[in-house]
Amino acid sequence: MEKKLREFCLTERLPVLWNTPLSDYTSFRIGGPADAILLPDTEKAFLALLCFLKSEKIPFRVIGNGTNLLFSDDGFRGAVVSTRHVRGISILGKTARAAAGTPLNVLCRTLAEHSLDGFAPLYGIPGTVGGAVFMNAGAFGATVSDHLAFVSAYRTSSGKIETFARKDLDFSYRHSAFFEQRDTIILSAEFTLPHGNQENIREKMRQSIAKRMETQPTALPCAGSTFLRPKDGYASALIEQAGLKGARVGGAAVSLKHAGFIVNLGGATAKDVLALISLIRDEVQRKFQISLTPEIEYVE
Repeated sequence: MEKKLREFCLTERLPVLWNTPLSDYTSFRIGGPADAILLPDTEKAFLALLCFLKSEKIPFRVIGNGTNLLFSDDGFRGAVVSTRHVRGISILGKTARAAAGTPLNVLCRTLAEHSLDGFAPLYGIPGTVGGAVFMNAGAFGATVSDHLAFVSAYRTSSGKIETFARKDLDFSYRHSAFFEQRDTIILSAEFTLPHGNQENIREKMRQSIAKRMETQPTALPCAGSTFLRPKDGYASALIEQAGLKGARVGGAAVSLKHAGFIVNLGGATAKDVLALISLIRDEVQRKFQISLTPEIEYVE
């Protein structure tokens, strides 16, 4: 694998890091070394890389900002493709198109500059457009899919670029069809939004970021909400009622600011986080007969 990948990266002038800790590429700051971390900086380079990895049958995982992910302490055997440099936004009337690696916050600010409304509640979510569409990220009553029109994606099984309409993507709470279609890699997304008053939009953005900073542990490494919202109630309330606020395993702890988050206090390992998740699930199940489902995805 390494020889062919080195040759490809040299020919394509593609940045690559060998045996580099994934802790540098995830919001949790946790994860052992990947065999290779690849950093395409354009959609064209990203697509060429995906085609190459498919043709050479090299195991790979695509990540954005590495939020909502927990990589194994042993790392990842294969290639990790980071889209953090695959950015770009184009606006035409009420339509906005964004490349997969575009930070969601950058998209929110750009939409506000063009007086396009609808994304203000999402301001502050620390993910990329591709990741946000994949998991239908949301906050304060809004979700990414609310104004989504189309998604362009590369299907590795067919080697073709396909366009998906919103209605075909099975969006629901923290879910999209891409969860089941893991052979389909998001390249870009197109949104249709209404025009609004620019100052009103900016004020809603200020309120969103202020509320996020007030209620969430933004100063510590974490991977967002640890658990999906159960059918009845909120995971954070159940965890707090179970007496687990501040509970700790190694360097991982239930946030004292918001019990729905596990934070890295320093030096936390994936093993620590998994053990803490298991402890929380067991206690909540024992006390309330409610099974919590992790929102964080473990990758090994």
